[in-house]
Amino acid sequence: MRPPRQIGWVITVEDWAFIGKRQLHQTMTATIDIDVPAGVGGIAVRTDEQSHYSIVAGQGQVTARACISGFERVEKLPFSGTTVELEISSQSPAALRGESRSSDTVVLAALIEGRRTVLLDIDGRYLSYEISDRLAGRVVGIVALEGQISVDWFDYKGSDD
Repeated sequence: MRPPRQIGWVITVEDWAFIGKRQLHQTMTATIDIDVPAGVGGIAVRTDEQSHYSIVAGQGQVTARACISGFERVEKLPFSGTTVELEISSQSPAALRGESRSSDTVVLAALIEGRRTVLLDIDGRYLSYEISDRLAGRVVGIVALEGQISVDWFDYKGSDD
């Protein structure tokens, strides 16, 4: 889903909003170009309200969050601008730092002024059917947490290789 750059979306929320599509491939990269001068928003991958990974911008920072039923891991990066590219990617399984990974690795990153910074690198098994017990699988998309955000584009590229 990628509209021409001149179309874009403006989302205003009082609580929160999520617009997503099912992850269709074993590996994928979803990227969003977002402007957050008066709000907080970004991109998320989720199975339900208790199990989700997100990276959002606003209020002077980029925040990457991994939430899994009773567990939360958060990393923050100072950000003084308003326009940023945010990325969630699901990569092939790999052993990192001696950890056993069974499904995939989910990476949350921000591209600020041409520099890509990875904020979180998380085991993807926690968003799998075996752990989250949801039939629908993963859904990836735009999340607006507060105020008004403007989305220039959303891009999804996937592969089953």
